[in-house]
Amino acid sequence: MKYLKSVSLKHGFVTLLHEKPFAGVNGSGKHVNWSVSDSSGRNLLDPGATPNENLVFLTFLCGVLLGVHDNADALRASIASAGNDHRLGANEAPPAIISIFLGSLLDKILNAIETGATDKLNVEKMMIDLGVAHIPNVAKDNTDRNRTSPFAFTGNKFEFRAVGSSASIGYPTAILNAAVCDGLAKINAQLEEKTTAKKVLSSNDLLGILRTVIIATKNIRFEGNGYSEQWRNLAHERGLSHFTDTAQALLVLKDKEKTQFLLTAGVFQGQDIESRLVIQQERYIKQNTIECHCAVEMAQTQVLPACVNYHKQLLKTAQLASELNVPSCAKILATEFGEMTLRLQNSLNAFKIQLEKLTAETVGHENLEKMCSQFSEHVLPKLKILRDAVDAVEAYVPHDMWPYPKYSHMLFGIE
Repeated sequence: MKYLKSVSLKHGFVTLLHEKPFAGVNGSGKHVNWSVSDSSGRNLLDPGATPNENLVFLTFLCGVLLGVHDNADALRASIASAGNDHRLGANEAPPAIISIFLGSLLDKILNAIETGATDKLNVEKMMIDLGVAHIPNVAKDNTDRNRTSPFAFTGNKFEFRAVGSSASIGYPTAILNAAVCDGLAKINAQLEEKTTAKKVLSSNDLLGILRTVIIATKNIRFEGNGYSEQWRNLAHERGLSHFTDTAQALLVLKDKEKTQFLLTAGVFQGQDIESRLVIQQERYIKQNTIECHCAVEMAQTQVLPACVNYHKQLLKTAQLASELNVPSCAKILATEFGEMTLRLQNSLNAFKIQLEKLTAETVGHENLEKMCSQFSEHVLPKLKILRDAVDAVEAYVPHDMWPYPKYSHMLFGIE
């Protein structure tokens, strides 16, 4: 990111790392490609050509499923930011609901293992019958690249696609590592329970444990359109969390039960988690504060004066047409545009009042949570109303009178 900024300046450009700088246009994020290997460098998420190799693959796949399933809320908090709130859920960005996309072949295999009587079958025969013994087409199957999934398997790795473009990948990757560590530890605990001095675990024992994991994590697997209302309703029925903004998502870091896996893994200590919460809340407040005050200045010192000037021209034209008794649409336009400009001023005033109220009521570090909530529930909705009012007049004011580059100019080159 630092390199992009420095190089762009040399060529007369500015690098925008804001996740969603323009409404209605695709946002920008990061795909964190993630896999896990052993000490010899073998990719443990790379399907093999034998039942034994694929039993290893399935074990680590299930570890990922269990880790993400049990710690999805913390993963959502790790990618929460003011900019990412604008991006998540539309325009090629995945939704804020954490789910896992595996592709049709792997999904079919896991469903078959779920319904299979693993304790009654020879594991090698079963894996051959299910198509798990040799999985040559997994990589090909996952070229689909379902962009509506926040966490997708793509052949021999996962892609965490919900990380914001302005964010470092270090923090969410650390959370993901700890989450998978948690999932593998839980599978290992089940293996140890079955292990005794007199019994050596068989492949059947392992597959039986994996079957319980597959059943327990089925709710988080989803192969369809993550943008659809049907998925939001289905996710709610499945009990999956849907934190639509940063203010909600960050509260997970206050829940000691949901952050215990980070302490267990040794990734953080208790104070580290508290510090992360405060830092992310302060960043959310600071970024929104800057953008809100910038919006006020733009609307008040540039947009409104341009609207008043254009309205004055319409009124003069209408008056002249009336004096000369010439047919003209200027009067109708002046009336319509006058009402639009008045709506703009009213929305600006309402927004300023909400901003002043926020500042007066919630100053101080002890009120970070309240301030985040106020931004989310009251200030940003008012900003959206102001933004809509500005967009409406932008469509009417002539290009040479508009103080900023218009969408039509930036996107289509229309002067």
